[in-house]
Amino acid sequence: CAAGRGRVDLAIEYAKQWHIIEIKLLRAHDSPEEILAEGLAQISRYRDRIAPQAPAYLFIFDRRPETRKKPWDERISWKMEGTVRVVGC
Repeated sequence: CAAGRGRVDLAIEYAKQWHIIEIKLLRAHDSPEEILAEGLAQISRYRDRIAPQAPAYLFIFDRRPETRKKPWDERISWKMEGTVRVVGC
């Protein structure tokens, strides 16, 4: 298991370009801001080691009870945080 060992969740090389993906879970006891900051810091470290210009994606799955009651079309969001595409789901 790579959890907690400083390993990237997913790195895909496609058409000679790397794509870096980090996945985070947001639970009831978590702060959304802290999870976002942690994920952005992790993905930046991974990208710096693998391919500094690689596209990077941070997926944050919101597992809080109040959010899980919402339909998927209300839960999905896309935004840019610097050079990282953040996908909320």
